[in-house]
Amino acid sequence: MRTAADVDRTIKQMDTKYDANFGEWVRSEDNLDVLGVNLKKYVIKYSPELFTEVLNWITDGWSTTSKILLMHRVFKNIIFENSTHSVINNKYNTVCNNNVLNSTHSVINNRLNSTHSVISNAECNSLVIHPLHRVVRILKGVTENWRVQEVAELLIEFITEMKKEEKRLFLLWMLEDTPSDKLTEIFIRIDGAIDWALKISIIKNSKERM
Repeated sequence: MRTAADVDRTIKQMDTKYDANFGEWVRSEDNLDVLGVNLKKYVIKYSPELFTEVLNWITDGWSTTSKILLMHRVFKNIIFENSTHSVINNKYNTVCNNNVLNSTHSVINNRLNSTHSVISNAECNSLVIHPLHRVVRILKGVTENWRVQEVAELLIEFITEMKKEEKRLFLLWMLEDTPSDKLTEIFIRIDGAIDWALKISIIKNSKERM
């Protein structure tokens, strides 16, 4: 499976071969909007672990605000989008049954991916994940070492436009392994964005997992 190190190596080779600055372009905060549009195409194409690694590679050195904005642009229309389920099924049938992943040509594709990659059965299975769970795994991977304040800012960015049930599911999965002291601090920071009943539900779920 390709890693961020492979991506970095590929881009450096392209920069040398074409006397270009692909690496600088793809890691620039100034290109946040374009990156958001193009990265969205790859959310269900690669495993959450690889997507997390590439996101961390791209945004290394970015401000927290820019990282949050990029992730919101990439994931906001994927989490609860019904059409995503059929896309995932199609991906499983075409990718796993043939064991071949054909890349499409786009800005990100030309910079980050090979044209033709063979993937393992384990990777095939990792592609078939509920859209919300997939996004949560990526977000939790990216924010693993973030401060509580930064995590709270990301949560607010995502849940502000969510419906009540969407908000509940998103927060339950995002906060399921969060220590109680950290959970309390997060609730203080996002207090105005969630109601009391939802807080109790998440706290109860957290205690049941302890």
